[in-house]
Amino acid sequence: MEFTHLPPSMVEYLDALARAPEPPEELRANFLRVVEELGAWTSLESGFTISQEEEADFENLRASLQRLAGPAVVDTLLEESYAALRVMREVEAGRARAEYARDPLVNGVILCGVAVLQGRGEIEALHRRLPALRGYGQAVREMLHFHQPQIRPEVAEAFETGLNSWDAAVDGLQQGERLQASLARLKEAAEIVQHLVDYDRRELAPPILRIPRLGQALDFLLETQQREMIARLLDETVPDFDRFWERAQQSLVAPEPERSEWLEQIWHLADALVEELKRVGEGAELEPLADICSQMSDAFVTLTSLAPDSTHLRGTQAGDYYTYMSGLLRRTLPAHGIPNLLRLSPPPAAWSAVVAALEAFRLSGDGHEIRQGMLEILRLCPPVEGALAPDFWNCPYCGKLMAVGERTCAHCNATPGLADLEAREFLA
Repeated sequence: MEFTHLPPSMVEYLDALARAPEPPEELRANFLRVVEELGAWTSLESGFTISQEEEADFENLRASLQRLAGPAVVDTLLEESYAALRVMREVEAGRARAEYARDPLVNGVILCGVAVLQGRGEIEALHRRLPALRGYGQAVREMLHFHQPQIRPEVAEAFETGLNSWDAAVDGLQQGERLQASLARLKEAAEIVQHLVDYDRRELAPPILRIPRLGQALDFLLETQQREMIARLLDETVPDFDRFWERAQQSLVAPEPERSEWLEQIWHLADALVEELKRVGEGAELEPLADICSQMSDAFVTLTSLAPDSTHLRGTQAGDYYTYMSGLLRRTLPAHGIPNLLRLSPPPAAWSAVVAALEAFRLSGDGHEIRQGMLEILRLCPPVEGALAPDFWNCPYCGKLMAVGERTCAHCNATPGLADLEAREFLA
């Protein structure tokens, strides 16, 4: 089954509205903020179209957004939320298929430029994309400077030439002169730049500290002892970790009481980490900080190793239920849709505990019920002995699929459990 995942702020409001006619105003405000963001995306992306079908898609999307800002009727809002997100993903998928460049940002700029040449786009829509393109070029130039000592001089020179051509193409697009030639120049430069980006990804070592959102920054701090980066860590990186982990811990499925015990330990270490970062910023030695980082990393490795493997469920009814329940925990799928799941894919009689967990969650929103239901699915549907190992792993924190051999999740920077990684490494 295909599921359309929604932004968590939309799901939280829709679930609250389904349970009570007047949910907290804060949830409504968060819902409308997402609608505004969808409107901003629509305004930017509808500045050009690649087909008549896309024009119709944008018209439908605008209509859905108007209804989403209207009366708080849960069935209507849920239907229009799904409709809006489906259209967005259809537009993105259609533009990805019309590939001029592997990088989505570059591909979007070239698509827009071509649409302008064909009379299907506004020059202002192209200009709105250029600051991001220029910033990307600057980031890749910094990447080149970082890798330059390890690259042969003639290769580094080729990369430098490609980046200079990139900058000249962006300047040409900004000035609106020789638009077609500037687009062709950007496409050629992007092909060169992509080789450098690919090289960077191959050479990027996995973090020593297995701490999502924090591991690489803490590795760098402990290796370089650049204390000036502590302020940014405390102001940006640590709050980013807090926001991520506040949600991610809810979706982590593992047996109790071990799960709760390790979660408590991680939060305790996170508090200690902040205090020690402050001390180091004031001149304290790094050894106590390194010790806390090591303990926190070990805690994440242990907690992650407790998360059961569900990859064998993919493509089965049990996999559909497990995916939906995972979406419930992450607040990307609404509890209001549970009756439809049960109706469209009736569960076997042996799944009574799973159904009970779904119904309990629909009424209360208690994630513990869903986690127990997911463990029950895994108990009822164990891996088939002798089956081929899958060529992917599920990130236990964000649920994204990653290829075997990828040592970190590209979405949230988490790492697979050590046992999982060691068992699969020979397949890479």
